[in-house]
Amino acid sequence: MSEDELAGHSYGGLISRLLASVHPNDVAGLVLVDALTSSSATRSLSSTRFVTGCRG
Repeated sequence: MSEDELAGHSYGGLISRLLASVHPNDVAGLVLVDALTSSSATRSLSSTRFVTGCRG
């Protein structure tokens, strides 16, 4: 299998980093643009409020 370069923006950067860490022999390089870090994603998800039953 050949190595590939990955590019990720925002949340896609987090996914690209995960893929590269799980399959390091398959990834030749990463390009991250305004990528989330794992700590910023955790903060974002923990501060999100879910509202149900709203009428627009």
